[in-house]
Amino acid sequence: MRELMTFFIELLISSSLFYLGFLIIKNHTTPTFKRFYLVAWLVFSVSFPLISIQSDQYPSVSINQIVIEASNRPQPNLVLKESQSSESSPDLSVNQNAAAVANDAKNEIDWIMILQTGYLIVAGFFMVRMIIGLFQIVMLKSDSKPVKENGLIIYQVNNPKFKGASFFGWIFIGESAQQEREIIISHEGIHAKLWHSLDILLSHIYCCLFWINPLSWVLKREIGLNTELEADLHILQSENRVIRPYTTLFSSRFCRCKANESF
Repeated sequence: MRELMTFFIELLISSSLFYLGFLIIKNHTTPTFKRFYLVAWLVFSVSFPLISIQSDQYPSVSINQIVIEASNRPQPNLVLKESQSSESSPDLSVNQNAAAVANDAKNEIDWIMILQTGYLIVAGFFMVRMIIGLFQIVMLKSDSKPVKENGLIIYQVNNPKFKGASFFGWIFIGESAQQEREIIISHEGIHAKLWHSLDILLSHIYCCLFWINPLSWVLKREIGLNTELEADLHILQSENRVIRPYTTLFSSRFCRCKANESF
């Protein structure tokens, strides 16, 4: 339990340091650089506490310390006197008291076990919800009509409220979103090309495992928003003049709210 508490304390400290650094660079760097920084935050905020715990479990001991401890260790006395042997007889009353204390300790509520179980239950809940979200994406793909367009396979969703989304190489577009069709395909195609779904998936797993850390949810939100900003930047830098004027409008209407969804 001590190692677990140490891990979460160091996780919070490392996450806080990364978050302070992110606040400094947030408005002065490109979305691509911020993406690498956020992924580094996700990876190293967990790696540092793990390395620290492993180093504490296996402390380094020099040869001089071993020699000094061996020389200071008392030598065993092999000669036993009758008086010593008589004094070493067990005291029944002391043993009975120790047994009673041990039984009382067993009967007490194990709060540590309760806390660990509660934490795992909440983490399991978030993990199951994430798996359900993945299953819904697979079902959305199976219920959609695939159409090949510009070398990409587009899955048309028969839902009037659905605009567009992507998951790795799967690009979804609503059949009712014909006016923004070209913009949506270009935007979601950039998400698929840059593997943004991997960043979002890792941030969801991170939140499931370390939900008790409030900065985990901040990291998840910033990764989702940064993927949209990076996709916008690639569209703005493209040579397609038809897409460029609608980029900001598309991002504000559809992508910002999508960053807070499951995927």
